[in-house]
Amino acid sequence: MKILFANALYEPNVLGGAERAVQNLAEGLAALGNDIVVASTVGDERGSVRTIRGVKVVYLPIANLHWPYDRVPRSSARRKLWHLADIYNPAMKTRLRRLIRDESPDIIHTSSLQGISVSAWRAAAAERIPVLHTLQDYYLTCGRCTRYHNGRTCERTCWDCLPLLIARRRASACVSAVVGISRYILRHHQDHGLFPAPSFGDVISHDSPTVATPMRVRPAGRPLTFGYFGRIVPEKGIEQLIDAFHQSNSKGSRLLIAGDGDERHKRDLQERQSHGRNRDAMRFLGWIAPAEFFRQVDVLVLPSLWQEPLARVIMEANAHGIPVIGSVRGGIPEAIEDGVTGLLFEPDEPGALRAAIDRLLRDPSLVDKIGENARRRARDYATGHIVTKYLNAYSRVLAARSGSR
Repeated sequence: MKILFANALYEPNVLGGAERAVQNLAEGLAALGNDIVVASTVGDERGSVRTIRGVKVVYLPIANLHWPYDRVPRSSARRKLWHLADIYNPAMKTRLRRLIRDESPDIIHTSSLQGISVSAWRAAAAERIPVLHTLQDYYLTCGRCTRYHNGRTCERTCWDCLPLLIARRRASACVSAVVGISRYILRHHQDHGLFPAPSFGDVISHDSPTVATPMRVRPAGRPLTFGYFGRIVPEKGIEQLIDAFHQSNSKGSRLLIAGDGDERHKRDLQERQSHGRNRDAMRFLGWIAPAEFFRQVDVLVLPSLWQEPLARVIMEANAHGIPVIGSVRGGIPEAIEDGVTGLLFEPDEPGALRAAIDRLLRDPSLVDKIGENARRRARDYATGHIVTKYLNAYSRVLAARSGSR
């Protein structure tokens, strides 16, 4: 089977778990003998073609005011113009349609389309190639891709985002099948009228890495180390995590914060850390490799304030036998069984996160028990299982297309 992926970013341009999930899927499919091509965006004007571990990657020059992933500050007006052009980008449609003609795939798998736009679906329809789309964020219903603004979840689509929602809703009629990484994100898009006539809608989680090392044995009596791993942005709730750690009975324990993101927010967090009673027990690590991070922590904390579709870091933690304290937001509760593979808390409830931290501090043996359960659960998210699920989904799309003909 020949599969063409269209995703905004691909190695070496990786921002987070979504890109790693797409790359693992592409490489897993290629390892089984499938012909895999990935179309991705790049900031230079020429583009390029590379082969990365058996996957052909075509980097398409972005046809917009700028490449949004270079972290160069832009004015509000320029960003708004960029998003206006990204509602439906005919130039990117032309480039992708040319690639479709050159490669002649059996199916097109789209995911993150920021910078490519939903014109990718129109390009596929013009060439009569079926499309399976994976929902990993809120790009189709929100210009910020988060539905979170000014410290609050957007319960309704604002006037700024309404035009793009209408345009993308119309284009979604070209999609043959849709997959959500959680039931929450799939239901959100269906509730907003997207994908009116897919052959099916399904849920396929992120994958988890394979960890060959045996289960780590934590020395008895050693204080716990809590950790956060991800983007340093307000909606991730790191500020609340720092406060909860300061207020907890965490004498002797540590809090490690790893990741990149908003530099201004990072400075605010460091200032907040410096005024807490446990300030010497907290460290900012910057960006480090996930495996290196998980070697240093006993518990992962995911204190998201926004409706996170699903955090792949949960699967990574499970694979390392690390329990997760996660907020009841978006698809997070779907990946954490409370009291079994982790702990859940309501971020709007005062003291709830501190209570979860204190629960593990009072009973460190619970960390080991939950960690063992989490590692067993990680087998359900193994890359091989996820690859098989997508192969079945592709077959269903192609069978439906053949039947309709």
